[in-house]
Amino acid sequence: MQATIIDGVLESLRIGVGFLWTAAWAIIMGLTITSLVQVYVSKERMAQVLGDGDLTGLTMRSSLAENAVAVC
Repeated sequence: MQATIIDGVLESLRIGVGFLWTAAWAIIMGLTITSLVQVYVSKERMAQVLGDGDLTGLTMRSSLAENAVAVC
């Protein structure tokens, strides 16, 4: 009986680590890309690319986000 409990715990730990590994690389890559953009791209350049706070800027940002999601 104790062997089945230990086997169950070990199996659940293995599955948990597998899920963590599956998600961890994507989280680490996303944080790395975000930090690189924050370090190397100026606020002025970001405002130039993304536009102002008006409807045109919102449309531009939405289309860029939609394209980024479509690529993933």
